[in-house]
Amino acid sequence: MKLRVVTIGKPALEFARLGILEYSKRLAACAEFELLQLKPGTKKNDPMVKLLRAPEPGDHFIALDESGESMGSTTFSHRLERLQDTGIRRITMFVGGGEGLPDEVLRDVHLRLCLGRMTMQHELAAVVLLEQLYRAITIQQGSPYHREGRLADRM
Repeated sequence: MKLRVVTIGKPALEFARLGILEYSKRLAACAEFELLQLKPGTKKNDPMVKLLRAPEPGDHFIALDESGESMGSTTFSHRLERLQDTGIRRITMFVGGGEGLPDEVLRDVHLRLCLGRMTMQHELAAVVLLEQLYRAITIQQGSPYHREGRLADRM
């Protein structure tokens, strides 16, 4: 299954740029991965809406949204795995810019995903999403990267 993350613009924050670069490299090493950093569009000509309106067979669209479904890392990993098992060939995940995502994207995606209840800057949200995608893949592969429950055992 291919993973594609779509953001608006390149990150201005250096730490975000480095985080996006790091997790993009990690993802590319263990999965078919593509990062699209699109130029902002207009309401009538939004590049994210264009992508959503031209799906290929087997496409599945997910938008980051503060009112979306929240899930743990393991559940997220299993959800991605189930999508692949049902014939989904590519998952495209949209991260909005400073103004969020266009209403058409939020309305028409298959899933709206919340990374947490706290508001975060959009470039940081992209880093968190990429890390969670990498974590999901490593969970599927049985890698020791994910250590769920170990912290709880120490408390």
